[in-house]
Amino acid sequence: MLHRLRMIVETVLLLVVMRLKAVATRKSRNDVLLSVVASEHLEIRVDQARILQILTNLLDNARRHTPRGGEVRIDWQHDNGHVAISFTDSGDGIPIDHLPHVFERFYRGDTARNRERQGSGIGLTISRAIAEAHGGRLEAYSNGPWTGSTFTLILPERMV
Repeated sequence: MLHRLRMIVETVLLLVVMRLKAVATRKSRNDVLLSVVASEHLEIRVDQARILQILTNLLDNARRHTPRGGEVRIDWQHDNGHVAISFTDSGDGIPIDHLPHVFERFYRGDTARNRERQGSGIGLTISRAIAEAHGGRLEAYSNGPWTGSTFTLILPERMV
């Protein structure tokens, strides 16, 4: 059961960035530039804990797959009654033929990568399920290896 609250997109993203910066500082992993591109003031009705789980997962994945000196850009926009929150990184990228599989349970892409960097393979599956429970969806884009990638959470706009 979702416990929806009215939230401002910018505030939610600030919480996610602060949470991840604290973790990165403890792990000495402050070598990726985080850019938050402010957009219009948007409100959504979401389960705060669950949306924070999705956004934290997306930002953590982007950061882990971006090399030192790279950038992760966060932006959001309103489009046709929906709010789209995107995380774009300058990192590894995803082979085109892998894109349809990134949300499958335990899918980990390149199996040659180590588990510390790659993760368990369930974060995106859980994130997609949470997005769908909110009436939204999660999308992944990449032009292939070493071209970076973009993950976008699309939610219905629910003004209060």
